[in-house]
Amino acid sequence: MKNKTIQLISLAGLLLSIGRFTFADTNWTGTIDDDIGDAGNWSNLLPSSSNPGTISNGDTVVMESRSDLTGRSITVSGGSTILNPVTNSGLRWGNSEITLLSGGHLDSNTTSSVQMGREGVFANGETTILNMYTGSTATFDGNLNVGRETKATINQYGGTMTIAGYLSVPEIASGVQAGSVYNLSGGSVTADYFRYQNSLGGFFNFTTGSTGTFTVMQSSYDFESFIDEGGIRLNGNASSDLADFIIDTSVGGQTTLTVIPEPGTVTLVGLGVLSVACALRRRK
Repeated sequence: MKNKTIQLISLAGLLLSIGRFTFADTNWTGTIDDDIGDAGNWSNLLPSSSNPGTISNGDTVVMESRSDLTGRSITVSGGSTILNPVTNSGLRWGNSEITLLSGGHLDSNTTSSVQMGREGVFANGETTILNMYTGSTATFDGNLNVGRETKATINQYGGTMTIAGYLSVPEIASGVQAGSVYNLSGGSVTADYFRYQNSLGGFFNFTTGSTGTFTVMQSSYDFESFIDEGGIRLNGNASSDLADFIIDTSVGGQTTLTVIPEPGTVTLVGLGVLSVACALRRRK
């Protein structure tokens, strides 16, 4: 009888835990209007780190304040867009994790700087994260600073990042904290130019096996200096070798940086092409 009682108590605790985590999620409904900061537009209060939100119904969800993403954990997909429509005020974004899945978009119209990690408490270990996957886009009409008062990280596995101004990892200003990184595994990044603070550990990182492209809208841009200085790295290695990269200046007015494919990747691609060729031959 005692064992059965313990089992019942354990089962009840498990069900309560499951119920708690299920209850924690909140979905965008847009019941009232398109304001992302209005709790009435969400199925279960505003998103937070403990109450993650989902926008997946194809709506354009609008930020009414430049701090509307602070403290939020939100996944965007299915043709949905988070829009910052304000043009004359910067976007401050801290203690948050935004994930853009296929069909998820983040669009900021501000021509002022976007500051990831501008709001938050560094001593509390708060960070700001943007995750991007294939089929997603992030567009910034001004500068993008990855890191400010707290650490910030971009993990791009795919999709398209477009920055009309400069990309800075982290922001070059007083009071900036250390440890911010832009990790590129796949997809494309385009910016006017690149800045980093080596003294604070900030850098742009091509992950191992990255298929991503980093394009700067300048002819013959000096990517080599950034690689030599550790501002651009392969697999986090501060002494990355220029020989690991390809610098492409074939398109006028821009310079594109990619990683030389690893031998294993080239072999797999070759085997795939060979398999297709054999299949076509058999079919003939």
